[in-house]
Amino acid sequence: MIKFFKKKLNLLIIPLLLLAVGCGDYLSDDKYLSGEAESYDGFMEEGWAEFSSGDYEAAAIAFQSAAERDATQPEVYLGLGWSQLRLMELANAESNFQKVLSFAFLDEANTASLTNDANAGLTFLKLATSEYASAISFGNMVLAQNSAYQFSKDNIIDSQSLLVAIAEAHFYLDHISDAFTIMVSLGVSFSTATAATDAGTVQAYYSNSAIDGLVNAAVDSVDHLLITVESATVSGLSYDIAEIYEGTIQFDIIGNPVPSLNSAIIVEYYYTADYAEFLVELISKITQ
Repeated sequence: MIKFFKKKLNLLIIPLLLLAVGCGDYLSDDKYLSGEAESYDGFMEEGWAEFSSGDYEAAAIAFQSAAERDATQPEVYLGLGWSQLRLMELANAESNFQKVLSFAFLDEANTASLTNDANAGLTFLKLATSEYASAISFGNMVLAQNSAYQFSKDNIIDSQSLLVAIAEAHFYLDHISDAFTIMVSLGVSFSTATAATDAGTVQAYYSNSAIDGLVNAAVDSVDHLLITVESATVSGLSYDIAEIYEGTIQFDIIGNPVPSLNSAIIVEYYYTADYAEFLVELISKITQ
């Protein structure tokens, strides 16, 4: 009887052993289970390498694979955002930049740089979508945190490129003085713009001038069409520039004591003789 059961047992074991041997490649896929498949770190490295080479589609695919392995890491959304921005997939890029801002705190060692890198991306994204006030806001946030900003993954994205983007946004908002001032600060010269220190005159009061000290003024040279006014001095006292009416000779100053009508002003300013020609040169310098 015992021999009978041993024989039966052997008949059961042998097929099972054969099945195990025959299916070994499936039941024990060591290549898959041992972690030889790409890891989060591997895909991140691949993604930034593809990004640096200019293959943004491949970069986005690698970053997406990284996200599938660890969706809590803010850097993966930074990679996706910048890759999609380069591909002009703007809605997806904005979503991923916002995720960076939401999750940056999870990476305590890199929170500040991740936040700046995402806000830098949003600066260019908002410029591309014609949301100029937002572009200025995001750009200024980066520069307020780091005036010497440099995106480590792309050396053309830095404080200078952000300032140029901000200048372009100001231009399209008709903030010509602001756009021009930024470009001059970057060392850009203009053939259509001239610096001057010359005389001006207080021309008119506003209804509340006696209370707030706001008055209207003008430069005396009628062919000096204003681009920006840098300073105004009346009787040795400096007044703040409240408004510049670009393309005209007029501007507003504010301060106390309220200057008398027809008071002489010493004005430092930039002007042009042909405002339309100046605008063409300005936008050309910004976008070249």
